[in-house]
Amino acid sequence: ANISDEQAAIRNLIEDHPSGVLSEEMICVTELKAQAMLNTEIELPHGRALGQILREMGYGPVAPRYYRVSGLKHFVWVRPSRISEAQAKERVRQFYTAEDDFSEVPW
Repeated sequence: ANISDEQAAIRNLIEDHPSGVLSEEMICVTELKAQAMLNTEIELPHGRALGQILREMGYGPVAPRYYRVSGLKHFVWVRPSRISEAQAKERVRQFYTAEDDFSEVPW
């Protein structure tokens, strides 16, 4: 199978920078683009073009089209056989709220 440069780039980002919202099971486009910007020179496609690539990789969009966490929209794609939309939504919520939750820091 001929894998496009973009697909290869996305696969590499998942392998090199995996997290709760960037994995074989699910992709949060916000995090995917952040990792691409921080770690590569690759300009990922936007919108429909990116959606087409993710579909070819076996991911599908969640419904509604995005999750809103802390006022920001996160477009999330899942492999339905691997993770439920409810699980995906919870991972996104935890991932993006954990970093501003310092309530348990002892100092």
